[in-house]
Amino acid sequence: MDRAFQGKGRGGAVRKTRRVFFAGVVIALALVLSLGLAEGVLRVARPELGVLVENAFLENSSRIFATSRNTRQNVPHPDWKKEHTIHYNNLGLKQCREFVVPKPPGVTRIGFFGDSFTENVFMPTQYSFTEPLDFLLNRTGGRFEVLNFGTSGYGTDQEYLQYREEAKRLGLDVAVVMIYQNDLGDILSNRLYLLDAEGKVKRAEARRSSWAVRALKRLRLTYFILDAWKRVKEGGEGSQPSAPLDASTETATRESIEKAVLDELARPEKGKGRDLESRFGEMERKAMLLFAAVMNTWEDEARRDGVKMYAVFVPNNYPNQELMKWVVSAIKMESLDLLPDFLRESPDLKDLFFKNDRHWNEEGNKIAAVGLFKFLAEKLKIGHGGDDFIRKNLGLYYSSLARPYIPLTSRWLDSTQAGAAQKADIQARYLALVEESERDQGGFVARDAPAWRKVGLRDAYVANMREALVGLENGLPDYAAVFFQKALEEDPRSAMAHYALGAVLVNKGITKLGRSHLKEALRLDPGFEAAGAELRRLGQETAPAPAP
Repeated sequence: MDRAFQGKGRGGAVRKTRRVFFAGVVIALALVLSLGLAEGVLRVARPELGVLVENAFLENSSRIFATSRNTRQNVPHPDWKKEHTIHYNNLGLKQCREFVVPKPPGVTRIGFFGDSFTENVFMPTQYSFTEPLDFLLNRTGGRFEVLNFGTSGYGTDQEYLQYREEAKRLGLDVAVVMIYQNDLGDILSNRLYLLDAEGKVKRAEARRSSWAVRALKRLRLTYFILDAWKRVKEGGEGSQPSAPLDASTETATRESIEKAVLDELARPEKGKGRDLESRFGEMERKAMLLFAAVMNTWEDEARRDGVKMYAVFVPNNYPNQELMKWVVSAIKMESLDLLPDFLRESPDLKDLFFKNDRHWNEEGNKIAAVGLFKFLAEKLKIGHGGDDFIRKNLGLYYSSLARPYIPLTSRWLDSTQAGAAQKADIQARYLALVEESERDQGGFVARDAPAWRKVGLRDAYVANMREALVGLENGLPDYAAVFFQKALEEDPRSAMAHYALGAVLVNKGITKLGRSHLKEALRLDPGFEAAGAELRRLGQETAPAPAP
């Protein structure tokens, strides 16, 4: 009896184990099928994710990965869905022209280092800011070559190594680092550099990805999940950059916003933002120190190489970017923030970024090219004919791109059209790697900038004051001033907006204009004590006559 019982017991245990095993197999198969189905749906519904999967990256023992050379790839445009071909030239740069080594005599070479905002894979190469910038520089009478070292996914540490390993032998005269807010996270996750006991950078070995990571990188589903998670962390902002808030979605009233602005300006360091470093944890502070050390080391090395180095900040309003601006300022590196230029052209930024992706579009690249040309012309002492020169030559450049495909507004373009010979010359330089039969693809058509939606006075005023407050809280006085001015356009009799704009301008050293706004605030509201106190501090004892 005992043996029979034991046999039945063992048989039951075996059957239970089999059931569990088969249930596990069924669940695993169902999971694999579900993932396969999701991957298949994404390949049809989100073809742009294929760019991230199939980009021509090579394992690199030093920089983790690098772009391959002499390759081409078809990429769908995020908004228009039409595919375009991108080329990687003889140096692995995403440009349709090649560069010789050594540098030709009399040529000034300018290299741009950055991530996906610099590489610009989602548009035809001729629309990337480096190409119209190269054209503008060469129209001044000098000889210039602008090189695009941008590599999607790179952090500042990888860009520095790219400078050392690839750019030095090319004889660069100028190195421009394009900085985006995620560079702080990249520099920690890459672990290419460490800080020694003296706070100096120390090289660490690059890590080769495991087989599991390499397999996950081949799935579109991986990038879809990462993108969804990023959007959740950023508060559901979607694909657009941080931009002015729509007042219709805000519960804030005019009174509550004006009180918040007044409280912010009442702080001792009004208009300068709170202590940025105190708002971040240990990881962010560690990243900031490492970023500072890498940038400082890079600039020292560039100076020894005889290379002028500048930093350029890609437009966004994330606090991380303010930390990096502070770092660049602390090491006394000259820099350009493109955000004010972008805000002047498109107050809500939406016209300068893809609708279905968070990168800047062709229009944004055009505005970046204008800002960078002005900046470099000033720093390198390049003479040119001012804004008319820029408009005329951008008209020539973009009209040479022919067939209507990418719709650009008339910003910074006049009606100048390239003749047949000019068109052929421009295409021969900037589309050299493209077959002649394909060079008319991805052309240009001018249209007027879209009329911005006009909301009611109260909503528009509140929206602009709300965004100006965001600028004050994040230490962005230029950004705040833009929206205080926009608030005044909606309500010129707002004493609070006049006071706030005046206080910001005075704090920036623009005293005369700031004082006029403070006086207007006191004229509109004779009992406005904050405005009166600020004028008394400036030595303006006599109050203006009250408004009728």
